[in-house]
This record gives sequence, structure tokens and C-alpha cells, in this order.
Amino acid sequence: MTDEVMRDLVGKHDAILAEYGATIKQLAISVEHSASQQVETNKQLREITVFLTEQKLITSRIETLDKELSESFKRVHKRIDIIENVQQTSDGCNSVKLLHKDVVSISRDVTRLVGTTEEHRLHIEKLDNHNAASISPVAIRWVVGLIVGYSVMFGTYVVQTFSQTSRINEKLATIVKRNSSDIHEAMAELKMILRKKD
Repeated sequence: MTDEVMRDLVGKHDAILAEYGATIKQLAISVEHSASQQVETNKQLREITVFLTEQKLITSRIETLDKELSESFKRVHKRIDIIENVQQTSDGCNSVKLLHKDVVSISRDVTRLVGTTEEHRLHIEKLDNHNAASISPVAIRWVVGLIVGYSVMFGTYVVQTFSQTSRINEKLATIVKRNSSDIHEAMAELKMILRKKD
């Protein structure tokens, strides 16, 4: 091989090596660029991982809250059902039942009293009409005597009625006091039972 051929070959090799060098340089730049993009991607993946972890924790807490809320409502409804069953059975609150009976009895007494008062009012109206129609002094004396007698009887009845009403009011006051204390005791016992069950 001659020097000239050798120079041509070396020149070709140098050109190929230069080309390889430029390619390697571009490859290195590309790798460096990929590495920087990979760092950015890793950072974003870390942020996504943190976000997903937080979301999983929040989801877990929400599921726990839902479960606890559902159980709480079940307990409350169960307690309400127990109270309703107690009140509807014969073992229910006796003071409330007694109070109801007393209220019914007093309502009947008041209705009777109103009816009697209305009858007396009608009798008085009849007497007034009769007095207006008759002019004779004897009739007037009789009417006045009847009115006085009737007034005495009515006054006695009114006094007795007021006496009965005051006795009824005293009974009612006693019943209300007794029932309110029974209700307070029942509510306190109910609260204690509910606390024990919790």
C-alpha cells in the first residue's frame, strides 16, 4: 500500500470517526435531555403518589364516617322503637295514662256544668219573658218571689259548683304535680338506660 492510498484511507476513517463523534455528541445531548425530562416526570409521579395517598386516606375516613353514621342512626331508631313499644304496651308510663283518664273525667264534668248553666240561662229567659208579659201586681210579686227563690237555689248551686270546680282544680294540680314528677323520674331512668346501652 502506498502512502497516498494510506492517506485516503486515514482521511475516510477520520471522516467516519468525526461523523461518529457528532452522532455520539447528539446522542449524549438527547440522553441528557431525556434524563432531565425523566427527573421532571419522576417529580410529577411523586406528586401524583402523594395526592393518591391523601385521596385514599380521605376515602377511608369518609367510608368510616358513613359506617359510623349508619350505625348511629340504627341505634337511635332502635331506641325510639323501644320507647314506642313501652308506651304502647300495658307496661307504659302509668302517670300519662292516669293523667289522660283524669283529663277525660274533667272534660265530662265541664261539659255537664256547661249544659246545666245553659239550662239555667234558658229558665231565666223564660221568666224574664213571663214577667214582661204580665202586668198584674200579684203576678209580679209571684214572679219576684220565684226569681228570689230560684236565685237562692241557683246561688246555692253556683256556690256548690264553684266549690266542686275548686276541688277539681285542686285534684288537677295534685295530678299534674304527681304526673310531672313521674314523667321527670321516667325520663331520668330512660336517660340512664340509654347511657348504659351506649
